[in-house]
Amino acid sequence: KTLTLTEDDLYFGTTEFKNGYIIVDPSVKPSTAVFWMFANQTLTFDNVKLTATDVTGTYLIGLDGNNSDLNILNGSEIIVNNATALDLDIICVNASTGNDIVVDNSKVNIKNLDGRVFFRGNYTIKGNSDIDLDGITKAGFRIEAGQTLSIEDNATVDITGEPRDGGIHLTDLTATYTVAETATVNATVNQPVAVAQIGETKYGTLAEALSAASAMTGDVTVEIYEKVTLNQSFSGSYSSIKFVGKDTDAEIYLDVQGYITATGKEVAFEGLTLSKSQGSYITNAGFMNVAFGVYDVTKVTYTNCTFANGAYASSGNVTYTGCTFKRSHDKYGLWAYGNVDVTVNGCTFADYRGIKMYAEGAAKTVDLTVKNTNFSAVDNKPAIVLTYGESVTLENNTYSSTGVFELDLDGAPNGTPINYTDDNDEKLTCKNDNGDCGVLCDGKIYTTVAQAAEVATSGSVVTLLHDSAETVVLPVGVILDKNGYEAAGVTVAEPIAKIGEVGYTSLAKAVEEVQEGQTIQLLAGEISEGTIKLPATLKNVTFIGAANHASVLKDMTIMAAAGNSFNYEGLAFD
Repeated sequence: KTLTLTEDDLYFGTTEFKNGYIIVDPSVKPSTAVFWMFANQTLTFDNVKLTATDVTGTYLIGLDGNNSDLNILNGSEIIVNNATALDLDIICVNASTGNDIVVDNSKVNIKNLDGRVFFRGNYTIKGNSDIDLDGITKAGFRIEAGQTLSIEDNATVDITGEPRDGGIHLTDLTATYTVAETATVNATVNQPVAVAQIGETKYGTLAEALSAASAMTGDVTVEIYEKVTLNQSFSGSYSSIKFVGKDTDAEIYLDVQGYITATGKEVAFEGLTLSKSQGSYITNAGFMNVAFGVYDVTKVTYTNCTFANGAYASSGNVTYTGCTFKRSHDKYGLWAYGNVDVTVNGCTFADYRGIKMYAEGAAKTVDLTVKNTNFSAVDNKPAIVLTYGESVTLENNTYSSTGVFELDLDGAPNGTPINYTDDNDEKLTCKNDNGDCGVLCDGKIYTTVAQAAEVATSGSVVTLLHDSAETVVLPVGVILDKNGYEAAGVTVAEPIAKIGEVGYTSLAKAVEEVQEGQTIQLLAGEISEGTIKLPATLKNVTFIGAANHASVLKDMTIMAAAGNSFNYEGLAFD
């Protein structure tokens, strides 16, 4: 039997057509659909040949409601053979769920269509079904979030003509597309690429992954597969979040003006390239606008990462292991700034400059530890430029000819503790804009020997870091280590008196320091300091001269307070 449908013939509700022909006349211009199923209704073609050539409108078949279904069975055919592309969608599912479309041992042959053939829904193409689509402008199949396309058995799908959205267009990562080994598909497949994954769930953007992570608790791991853009701070219920690169192209591009935060959280990056949009460089804190980092964070760890334009560490505890640093805005590979503990271990600084320890004021502190790190490519400044710092520990690093330290006199580097050990027989070196400089006093660095002399006391160790032309007398008892450098003008003062093992360059100073019952031992030589009066608290003090009366008091008077006395022996008076 043949059923011809004209402009007034539209079908609604559950309907089954069986064993015949249906011709849709071009006079039918559906504003909705020729066949229109609502919720829980089913349309079935069973051994039916349906032609709809030169028909224009909205949909040929529409499923509008949850669980409305379509079956094309047992040798059925749907044929549209337009001479030019006409505006029509063949099968369309509106915004509903549970809509199943089955093509079983049947054919769908569509030519020249300005629309889509299979638009939304869950499709099963099976048996010996044949889908042949040519000249489709938009998409053969459009499968959206949570929907499925399964091509099974010996089914064949052939989509030619380069549809705009692809022969098979999956719009969401949750859309599922499967093809049996026995089936044949000749069609372009356009589907979103998973750039991030948490557990078994994949995401098309990092923003989607972070949105999902915000509701998670505990420790969250986000796998990164492509270059992704990060333009938001880290927040949510989780206590820590870790980003792991799973492909050589895995990269996080920080695209913000300024910085991002992770208040109260721990953040980790592993196996990633980390890059930053290059805004204008601003004095002081401007490095946050050109380098990669996380601000206001409890802890950040970077493992085997490459910083394409530098990094910064500015709060909490920050550790870099096995990382490569490249220059940031023609500045430094790493900015260590503010109140932060920084550890750099087994890293490489690839060019230009190394580490800048910085603050906008001496109240901000940086503790920096650098181990087993290669600075050999750093050729513009020494490895570490120190402006302000709480402490620096250096262990077994490799340095370039530019040296180890530069003291930035625009800040306050003097007095920063330096712990230096080296298995490569490289000396600790230091310079500033005026040339070689630097001296260690009790492990703290100072620009000049004179500055070190101001803080040194008996027993202090003063170590030179360069040849010195200064003329400086270090206090009595200081241990001077010239460290192989020339410094003829740097000497240690000889004592003229001792109390126990502590020496003094003047008798008056010894009298200031002596305690009741102690002895002041005068060394050989002439002492001329005028009148020295003992404090009233001292009633039992002894002065002993060098052997053979070699201690000579010249034009001097030593007086005890009224009613007190003191003892002396072996002294000579002149």
